[in-house]
Amino acid sequence: MNRFTLAIAGALLALVAFGATTASAVPTTISIDAKQASLDEHQDACTDTGGTLTSWHFIINQVRVGTPPANITVTWSNGDVEVVPLAMTSGPVGHYNVEGSATHTLITSATATIYDGWSGQFNLSSVECAVAPELDACAEREGRTVIEINTLLGGSFFGLNEQSGIIPVMIAPGTYTVTLGSFDDHVNHPNQPQSFEQWFARFITATTTVESDEISDLPPEPVVSLDEVVGEIELTETATGLQAVHFLAGGAFTTPESVTATCVALDPVLD
Repeated sequence: MNRFTLAIAGALLALVAFGATTASAVPTTISIDAKQASLDEHQDACTDTGGTLTSWHFIINQVRVGTPPANITVTWSNGDVEVVPLAMTSGPVGHYNVEGSATHTLITSATATIYDGWSGQFNLSSVECAVAPELDACAEREGRTVIEINTLLGGSFFGLNEQSGIIPVMIAPGTYTVTLGSFDDHVNHPNQPQSFEQWFARFITATTTVESDEISDLPPEPVVSLDEVVGEIELTETATGLQAVHFLAGGAFTTPESVTATCVALDPVLD
């Protein structure tokens, strides 16, 4: 083998070695999941208080090689899958913003692809929570009719009134959404076995009566009040009187089932 042949062979070996070195330099990747505890903590804090989740902010930190992943993939509770692009970087941290919709209100998981050897955290960092305004049956507002009652109802066997007196009103014919309010002092009178602390509204016209659906039973202590939309009524003529009637009126009361009917609110249903 002459010198020329040896030189060619050496060059070929160098190329092979260079290729092997270059191939081994390409990093491998792994799939990572957002920490489930972070999803549960932030989302439950909203939904447990009756709120609606509207947006989510995820972070992937301690990215020491290259840049944070270009996107993450989230799975919604209805099974939909969405790819969310990288919103911004701050040092070794990638930030990802997710917007909700009427059908996308809860995220069950989030995944991403990153270099092998990464040792940071992939977390849900924060959420935005829309909280519905507290329902107040007795609150005045434009177009609403509020009738204050504040009458304690319960079983007559226990010395209580099963219905209130007739309250004069003047309610025009029409269709109305009905909200009722209840109260009972569970704090100062705990552990009372009462399951029917309920009442409904009776509207009296010149020729007939119209009754609303009943409000739900008051929850156990320490809850002492409840405001609830119970449905709609339709008045075909003017109502001139209103009564609060206990749900068990005329029936059997095995316990007092005491409840204060606080008020009725009527909101016109617009065509």
